[in-house]
Amino acid sequence: MTSSELRQALSDRAPESLTDRELLAGLLSFVQRGDAEATAGRLIGTFGSLAEVFRQEAWRLRAEGLGESAATFCRMILPAWGRARLSEFPRDFVFDSTEKLGRYFTAVFCGEAIEKVYLLLLREDRSYLSLKLVSTGSVNSANLNTRAIVEAALFAGARYAALAHNHPGGNPTPSACDIATTASLRSAFESAGIGLVEHIVTAGERYAPILLSCDGILREMPTDFPMVFGDAEDPGSR
Repeated sequence: MTSSELRQALSDRAPESLTDRELLAGLLSFVQRGDAEATAGRLIGTFGSLAEVFRQEAWRLRAEGLGESAATFCRMILPAWGRARLSEFPRDFVFDSTEKLGRYFTAVFCGEAIEKVYLLLLREDRSYLSLKLVSTGSVNSANLNTRAIVEAALFAGARYAALAHNHPGGNPTPSACDIATTASLRSAFESAGIGLVEHIVTAGERYAPILLSCDGILREMPTDFPMVFGDAEDPGSR
């Protein structure tokens, strides 16, 4: 189809009636010159799915033939959707369940291609106090400064805290190192009089709550484990 026909298809047909290739081609027709259908097919073939196309860094998309504008456009689709989802959580939102934390953090990490760690600080009633980016790592690891994290929570006057990090590789299952790190961090927070309510691991729209699922293991863990996320023995698990 020509660019005008692709655009018309987006206007006339419901998104669910389009194939992934047709949908991507229609979007690209607005920002990329040339054969949008062929480009869309090549991108999906290279990265495996429409979702993976949108998760790529802009430079990877440019390497596959997209122009600067088209690459930036594709790269920003998921983060923009994540930002829109965050509007469900007003500043006074109360995080009184694991499910709410999971929904919140999957929105925060929407489209993120590198591993990051966020600290959500809560008031006495578990309402939102602040959100802080505390570490940025590589695709499969991120380092933490325990003392700085606890001090940030104390300085903000937080009563509770929730930690979250993402596994960009697509598997939210916590590694042994993630679990041990959680035990150490929970101990540090408790010493400061702050409750760690959960540590969420996200991967796309999926998430795993470490405290809820591994509490028995955590109670047996040493609390002096090095503060490093990621399992060096199994980098492919992410």
